[in-house]
Amino acid sequence: PRSTLDRSSAASDVYKRQVEGLRNTSELPQVNDQVEGILETDKSLRIIKINGKISFGSLMGLMAKTKMPNWGTNDYIRATVVSLTNGLIHIMVKNDNDENGVIKSTCNLCADRVVKVQKGVKCVSCGFFKYKKLASDFQG
Repeated sequence: PRSTLDRSSAASDVYKRQVEGLRNTSELPQVNDQVEGILETDKSLRIIKINGKISFGSLMGLMAKTKMPNWGTNDYIRATVVSLTNGLIHIMVKNDNDENGVIKSTCNLCADRVVKVQKGVKCVSCGFFKYKKLASDFQG
């Protein structure tokens, strides 16, 4: 029988390989990369994924100004990196890209579940409607 020390060492080796495999995804996004994350304010996105891979860095993206924001705080969105100027990651939800937009959302009034309707989302509880630019893979 293997000793406890041998088993913990083997488990440790597996863990190290998993962590080393993940470490490579902490790189900075480049222009035209797709980033996903949670909007913490109407202008800042906490980046969780870069090109579909989880990012373990604490990266924030700055949303480009638009006339009418098509998202809300706490929405989970996908956007495109448009520049890396002055050490900031500038991102934009591009209207001509079906993959860009809100992926997950909740009601802005009561925080309940929303469903896709016409050109936005509607709350299943209170009926509040909000126009949002939805990604093609919107999940509610």
